[in-house]
Amino acid sequence: MKVGTRIDYQLKLHGFPMRLQCEITSWHPPYAFVDEQRRGLYRGWVHTHTFVETDIGTIVGDEIQYSVRGGDLVNNLIFRPDFEKLFEYRKQKLHELLLNKK
Repeated sequence: MKVGTRIDYQLKLHGFPMRLQCEITSWHPPYAFVDEQRRGLYRGWVHTHTFVETDIGTIVGDEIQYSVRGGDLVNNLIFRPDFEKLFEYRKQKLHELLLNKK
């Protein structure tokens, strides 16, 4: 990856197929990178991924700035619970994959 790389996603949100495209806008391996939505369902999306090495392993961090059509009501009913599930799944999957590598 590098600045300018575009990534196309296909996913389902509550059974409805969605297409999204993000662009890498900042690339600083091994510490961080940023992706921003170029096409998709969000009014705005900036996702900063960070990686901090510690004595016990790498801490993976996320900061997401986003807005959705429908405001806080739609966000709290639909998007926030989905994000929480998604990031919990990713946390478990990373843990599983990294433990199996050792």
